[in-house]
Amino acid sequence: MKDLAQRSYGRRFVVGVALLALVGCCRRPAQAESPAPHRSAGVVAVATAPPATSVAIAPRSQSDPVEAQAERLAAQAVAAERSVTPLVVELAAKLGGSTHKLKFRLKTKASILRKLRLRLAQNSTLKLSDVVIDDTLRFTLRIDDEPAGHHVGAIKQALAALAVKGHHVAQLKNYWPADDNYSGVNCVLCAPGGLLWELQFHTTASLAAAATTRAWYEELRCADTPLPRKQQLFDEMTREWNKVPIPQGILEPGALHPHEEIRDRPRP
Repeated sequence: MKDLAQRSYGRRFVVGVALLALVGCCRRPAQAESPAPHRSAGVVAVATAPPATSVAIAPRSQSDPVEAQAERLAAQAVAAERSVTPLVVELAAKLGGSTHKLKFRLKTKASILRKLRLRLAQNSTLKLSDVVIDDTLRFTLRIDDEPAGHHVGAIKQALAALAVKGHHVAQLKNYWPADDNYSGVNCVLCAPGGLLWELQFHTTASLAAAATTRAWYEELRCADTPLPRKQQLFDEMTREWNKVPIPQGILEPGALHPHEEIRDRPRP
């Protein structure tokens, strides 16, 4: 009987201890658990970046003055082109001629920049403000000498009509003398706003010769071309240009304009 009583007491003790342990667990405060980030199907949650702090941006270095001048000249040409192109096209129609390569009437900024740098490199004492680029806007009129004398008469009419509109001749070079490597009339005009622009006059035959001799001309004017080769190129070009008929009366002094200069290009 004593053993049975001890065994019963032991069981009650074990049960009591277990109950006390269970009560202690229930009273212990639960630890907070960070919630898992929400992820929708197929999308990975990405933390939002904090706002960037302001960063001081260093000022841009001063623009290249030569490039800035090229930009100004190009912009002036674009502004003048709007009024000059209709005048030139209208003149071509009235004079029985046509424009040639009209789409190339505006010189590109890159081409203007190259020309500025070349002029400055050729003369180290030249100031940028003194470099003159007179062909940022350029046109070519094709007017044949039919009937004879029409070419000279058309040039005079064209220059007179442009003067009425405020475009005055600043320079006129007459390259029609024979036995050299180019023929044509190159005229520089000053627009009402001050822009210098170029107007060339050619015949169908002179334009064809210019196209034929273009590659020779580029090689001739290259500084690295040896003198004997330059002389050979000049002679080949001269033979080609001597095939071109000279417009009647164009070599009479002052036949085109009071500012006219008749030029003969010498052999290298």
